[in-house]
Amino acid sequence: MNMMPRVVSRYTQQTLQSSLKLPAIKLPIFSGQYDRWISFSDMFNAMVHENDSLREIQKFHYLKSSLSREAERLISNLPMTANNYKIARKMLVERYENKRVIAASHIRQLLGLKQLHKESANEFAELINTISNDFNALQALNIQTSLSDVIISQIITEKLDSTTRKAWQFKLHDLPFPPLKDFIIFLESRRCALENLNPGKVKCHAYTRPADGKGDKHMKDRRNTNTFISTATFKCPMCKSSHALYKCDKFCNSALQNRRAIVTK
Repeated sequence: MNMMPRVVSRYTQQTLQSSLKLPAIKLPIFSGQYDRWISFSDMFNAMVHENDSLREIQKFHYLKSSLSREAERLISNLPMTANNYKIARKMLVERYENKRVIAASHIRQLLGLKQLHKESANEFAELINTISNDFNALQALNIQTSLSDVIISQIITEKLDSTTRKAWQFKLHDLPFPPLKDFIIFLESRRCALENLNPGKVKCHAYTRPADGKGDKHMKDRRNTNTFISTATFKCPMCKSSHALYKCDKFCNSALQNRRAIVTK
């Protein structure tokens, strides 16, 4: 007799749950924007990828229907088969789950915030939303390095030439967020390498005849000076051989402090 109310109550609860129809959740569309990948991936995984009631071919259909533009083109050559679902998903993850690129995208948005020229509730709301979204997205990446290091490194990267940026990206390999000090060490090694490649390089300026009528004398003195410098520097002060100092192997292989002392002397 005591069990009857519980049975009825449980039956009523199950009936209500089965009769309750929640509104359908529409899958988001991902076009290939790195800063949208995390939210798309989380939603797709919860609704489709981790849904055991769906077969692989159905998951692949949902995946393809949720892509557009660049992301759609990435897997467009894969036939619609059950085995290709895992391949397609892996291709997307390897392309877009790049924390370094995602972080750079959000930092660029923060750096590109427009200047506010007057007080406006709407513009303040837009500003706050942008800052909150980008900052929360950066925190969601679980970056182990200090966030300030990541932001400063990105600001510096934007100011570098394309060749140096490429060299830095190749050096990073699988380390997405190195400390700022590592970036500075890289820049210093780059500077030192360029200095060794072009030691003592100076710009030459064309001679201009002075207006005091003593141009011939100045030109003669300049020629004599150049002749003296050429004769004096032709003999290497490091090894006494007949070549310029910057071509001397002994000099180039010396420590920076020793080279500086020789040049000063």
